[in-house]
Amino acid sequence: MPELSSADLAKFKEVFEPLGESLAMSLSENINQRAVFEPAVVTQESIGALITDPEPLLQTSFSFPTLSEDEAALLVSEPDAGVLADIIGMGDGSEPPQMLEEVHVERLTTAMDAFVQGIGIAIGNSIGATVAPGAQCTTSLVPLTLSAGFLTAGYAVQIAWPFRVEGVLDSTLRILITPDLARAIAGLPKVEDDETTEYGSDIFPGGPGGNPISAASMPAFGASPGAAFQPFQAMGGPVETMPRGMDLIMDIPLDVSVELGRVQMLIKDVLELATGSIVELERVAGEPIDLMVNGQLLAKGEVVVIEDNFGIRITEIVSPSDRLNSVGKRAA
Repeated sequence: MPELSSADLAKFKEVFEPLGESLAMSLSENINQRAVFEPAVVTQESIGALITDPEPLLQTSFSFPTLSEDEAALLVSEPDAGVLADIIGMGDGSEPPQMLEEVHVERLTTAMDAFVQGIGIAIGNSIGATVAPGAQCTTSLVPLTLSAGFLTAGYAVQIAWPFRVEGVLDSTLRILITPDLARAIAGLPKVEDDETTEYGSDIFPGGPGGNPISAASMPAFGASPGAAFQPFQAMGGPVETMPRGMDLIMDIPLDVSVELGRVQMLIKDVLELATGSIVELERVAGEPIDLMVNGQLLAKGEVVVIEDNFGIRITEIVSPSDRLNSVGKRAA
């Protein structure tokens, strides 16, 4: 997909120029201290360069369904998010948590949601319409994770707002937006890519806003039961080429684990565990075990022994809908 021209970027930036003051006010209210936002810097960044950093970020994924199905990402570095979490928790920012935990993310979610609301209002004021975030607005601490629409385009439009909390923090708030969403925000016509059929919905089920890509997770979602990655034709030649940009992430390591089963226990029962205790798992004997890739269910299989090591023989690749269901069960 062709990059936006300088004129297109300038038109896009005009939408966000008035937003800095609103963001500063929103953050100031959430942390009860004065925050100052500098003018935004708009650039176009390669997806390959963006997702190579495995460090976790405070990321809020959101969308504006009336403009595009594509998701966008609002980002703050983990150390800076820790300072904000300390301030929101009535600290002075001098003793941020060494590692963000769920309670800290919950504190920050309100501030991030307010930012997203403000972004929608700014866009709506610019185009003369109501622009509200979609229902799936989530904040979490993860390595940068982007929807498949970013990989399809090969690059992202980045809005970077340097901001500071006087005497406490100098940081940058970043927003990553797909080119299609950027064009919709700027009122530009959508550009059709002749190569989109090469990596269409069979490879990324659910469309551009579907499976995520990241330094940690993209290969785990790069293929599905419907994907047309057949290794060879009858004559021995490949029938499909890899989606554009996949070569940029093929060497990224993944955490692969095999899960025999799970069980919920009361704290008092966990404390009573001792050598010889038996924990009954919520899995029937003989039932396939789960193959997890970065904590997401990818496949099921059966245990095998290879020389002196355990292994797993894949018997089923989990469908995208089942993957989503498994995520829902874990969240519950």
